[in-house]
Amino acid sequence: MRHLKQAVLAILLFGAADMAYSFLLLHHNLAMQDFVDGIPPTATREEVLKRAESEELIVVDDGRTSGTVTVMNHKAPFFRFTSQTDFKKGKIVGRRLFNYIA
Repeated sequence: MRHLKQAVLAILLFGAADMAYSFLLLHHNLAMQDFVDGIPPTATREEVLKRAESEELIVVDDGRTSGTVTVMNHKAPFFRFTSQTDFKKGKIVGRRLFNYIA
């Protein structure tokens, strides 16, 4: 009986930890979604870069060659959230949010 109580307690603790982790992932996903949604349709590449840097996000600026600016949340373990903003002739033509959680 004692082992059963310990097993149930372990399962409950694991479930609580899993739920807490899930809520943290959701929070950081929403933060990245807010970043993407906060980019006005008239924003320039430089404005997107400046905003990402002000929010201390990692920026991969391959905009000079492919027209894409990639912004990543680098705060472990939440690095799985990435946004891409595509530019053509200096104007935004697309915005995407990637979630790499399997």
